[in-house]
Amino acid sequence: MTFVVAFSVRPRRGSGFRQPGGERGLGFWWQDGNMAMGPLKSEALREYKQRAKKRIQLIRALWQLAETCGEEAVEKALEAFKSAVEEVKS
Repeated sequence: MTFVVAFSVRPRRGSGFRQPGGERGLGFWWQDGNMAMGPLKSEALREYKQRAKKRIQLIRALWQLAETCGEEAVEKALEAFKSAVEEVKS
């Protein structure tokens, strides 16, 4: 299981803040059973931001479904989906 927490440091305009090697922000992750911390490479930060944006879209879609179909129907569909995924995994 991979657990990543990342955040970006927004520098003031003109501060020139950038870590060596093009790294920005700070990340935490699990490595060999221990929590590790260090600067994020720009590619890792870009990937994290894309995943966060996609999850926001999914939550908005789920919210819209709950508005149109009702929370109970959405919850029932999610439980059915979760059961189907668990069956495929086993």
